Amino acid sequence: MFIEWMLNFWLDKSVTICDQPFRLNLYNTAVDTTCAMSIVQMCQRLQHLNLGACFYIHDYNQVIDKASSNCPSIKSLDLWRAKSLTSTGINYLAQRSKHLLALDLGWCSNIDSQDGCLIELLKCCNALRKLYLTANRSISEKELMAIAKHCPDLEQLDLLGNSSVTLAGVQRVLGCCRNMVFLDLSFCGKITDEHIYHLSMQYPKCSIKNSHTQ
Repeated sequence: MFIEWMLNFWLDKSVTICDQPFRLNLYNTAVDTTCAMSIVQMCQRLQHLNLGACFYIHDYNQVIDKASSNCPSIKSLDLWRAKSLTSTGINYLAQRSKHLLALDLGWCSNIDSQDGCLIELLKCCNALRKLYLTANRSISEKELMAIAKHCPDLEQLDLLGNSSVTLAGVQRVLGCCRNMVFLDLSFCGKITDEHIYHLSMQYPKCSIKNSHTQ
């Protein structure tokens, strides 16, 4: 507890004296919900924020509510393994963070895209260049169609571990997102090695990853 207190104290002091940073990396630190909310409240000029694997943040939705309200210019947001993040937080981003260029939602296991939250996000944040949806097993053909329709400038897409991803959906994304240079289809059960071979031949500028072993 003393270490957590010292970290929170240091972060509060640093933010106070750092004259509004544009980039803040809190990845895998002991920052908690209250401290994270205080930081984004004070750093209104933030453009790049990494809150990945902050396991002491027990309510990511509250933090995203505050961040999306107070940091209107945010361009990249890393929420890798934000276990408490749900569609509520995604809706905050869709409503307020329309300048997002990079978003990592990998291993956010409580996001249920079946309620349409990701489709709404894709409609509103259509300038996205990088999108990581690693191991979001609720991804369906609808989300892939939305990516193809609303995010033509997408360059990197991670769909690792999404068992509902189909060849038709992937082809639609690659056909519409002409700047794609990286696509991870590892552990997507409906995508075969033969599919990867033909996709790689058809889209040689895109590095398509397809691993079946950890």
